[in-house]
Amino acid sequence: MRPPSTRTASTKQTGKTLVIEAAGEDRLPHTMIVDCEEISFIDTTGAQALRDLHCYLDQFGIGLRLARLHSQVYDLIRLDGVGPDTGAVPRDATIRDAVAASSRPDT
Repeated sequence: MRPPSTRTASTKQTGKTLVIEAAGEDRLPHTMIVDCEEISFIDTTGAQALRDLHCYLDQFGIGLRLARLHSQVYDLIRLDGVGPDTGAVPRDATIRDAVAASSRPDT
């Protein structure tokens, strides 16, 4: 069972849409977790989209975490300056790890 404050998005919803909807309800999340398991390839346009999402969320004080990221995708976004090694976006092995990490007061 999901906590009441947890929202899931379909592939038709964007991160920006979720933030706008949550703001309308006066309930901004402190972290957005993106499940990357289905992303087996990403190019520089995709990496730029992640960077843009990270910057957009940061304006609202919302963190971004990437869960279940494939190594090839990780390598490209890291080279593009978005990856966890840059300190920009943390990477988690599982969604459970991402939720646990985002629940800690220091993240």
